[in-house]
Amino acid sequence: MAERLKHKSKIHERLNNPELRCKTGCGFYGNPAWQGYCSVCFREVYLKQHKTRDAQMRSAKLLKDQQDQAEKLQFNKFEEKKKFKTESKKESVKNLFKKKPLQVEGTSRPSPSSTSNKKPSDFKEFLKTLRRPAAHDVSEQCKSFVQQVYDNKTLSVSQQSEMVQDFYGAMADRLESHLIFKDQPQEVLDSTLSNIEKYIMTRLYKIVFCPATTDDEEKDLELQKKIRSFHWIKPQHLDAEIDETNDEVVKLLEDAQHDLVEINTKRAPQDKLNCVVRCCKKIFKIIHLSTPSGGAVSADDFLPCLIYIVLNANPTMLHSNVQYISRFCNPNKLMTGEAGYYFTNLCCVVTFINKLDAQALSMTQSDFNRYMYGDENGPVSEDTTDKGDPEPPVTCKGLELMKENLELLAKLRERQNRLKHDALELHDQITEYRVNIVKEVDAILAGTSDGNTYLKTPTPTEIQQASTSGLPSIETATS
Repeated sequence: MAERLKHKSKIHERLNNPELRCKTGCGFYGNPAWQGYCSVCFREVYLKQHKTRDAQMRSAKLLKDQQDQAEKLQFNKFEEKKKFKTESKKESVKNLFKKKPLQVEGTSRPSPSSTSNKKPSDFKEFLKTLRRPAAHDVSEQCKSFVQQVYDNKTLSVSQQSEMVQDFYGAMADRLESHLIFKDQPQEVLDSTLSNIEKYIMTRLYKIVFCPATTDDEEKDLELQKKIRSFHWIKPQHLDAEIDETNDEVVKLLEDAQHDLVEINTKRAPQDKLNCVVRCCKKIFKIIHLSTPSGGAVSADDFLPCLIYIVLNANPTMLHSNVQYISRFCNPNKLMTGEAGYYFTNLCCVVTFINKLDAQALSMTQSDFNRYMYGDENGPVSEDTTDKGDPEPPVTCKGLELMKENLELLAKLRERQNRLKHDALELHDQITEYRVNIVKEVDAILAGTSDGNTYLKTPTPTEIQQASTSGLPSIETATS
């Protein structure tokens, strides 16, 4: 018990490393994507720099909207009146031939106010809302912004991120004063803004996710290779409260790993973030089922379990997905609520794995090397392998069997090449022997040979070589 508590204290000491904490010393975990700050401090310190610039942009935009509105009000009254009369005549003619629908007693047609108050709960409903004439300006702004990003292909990913974040802020202000959305509750506005995020980021995904101008792909490969090397880590190495003998816990483990793998299949940042949230909620259930007392779950119990699940899942392009969410997700989601908390912990896990060593696992360096490389002395360098030193012993039986099979295949390939070479030589000898027989017969018929001019009897040495090579002699082959 004392040994377990000592091991647990070392794990927590490693997780409490000042390098993983916020730069301001507030006690929360920092995020490299937020320049080492936590979500709260990032909002106070970093976003304060853009407050003045955003205010200037909003005031300029508001002034422009007012000017546009004033220009629209300056119309020709005579032309407007003429247009109104023409349209009213058309409508009256249409009404003459329009068949009125029958109304059933006790039923009433829905009022426009009741339909306008309907919450756009899903993305399909939001797309229907964008097709309405009243929302035409919102739809055009989204399309224009997407086209603007596509046209500016020389922008860096940080500049693209800044453009997207500014667009979120501008659209949030626009929705508060929009004809359709201004009287809606705050949750409807938040849902609409989330749908706008999904709408534009789904179309921008190909050019902003893991762009070639960054080193995201290289870091993805490094992180995936590093996670693969830690395949031997068990829950006890991280002091994670996971009972792998419980069938329900095993099922939740598989589902949580599936949620992490599913992150790379989504396009919108919020959908990727939802996968993280689902995974983390399952982790709390796992800890609750694995704890004998079944009491409350603390953050100290949560983080080691998340590390273990990330190591087992080894999600594809994890670094790129974390960077994509940090750059293009709505900051209100990342800085508040459970989604922001879970995502911050995931960033901390990625940082922890990149720095994982023997000390973090409370192991001796020799034990760590034996697990990692199969040798207590650590990995074999290129200089020692060039000198012909023996390879480190393979600890996996499957790898040993594969190595034996490869050696056997190499020997069979060498023997096959040798047999092929001997067969080609035999073919040439048979062809030459056949030609010599024809010449010898012609010479005998012409009376110029006694049968030994072109045909030579093989020597005992040649007969012995043919027998040892496993191929038939010339006489045997021709007979």
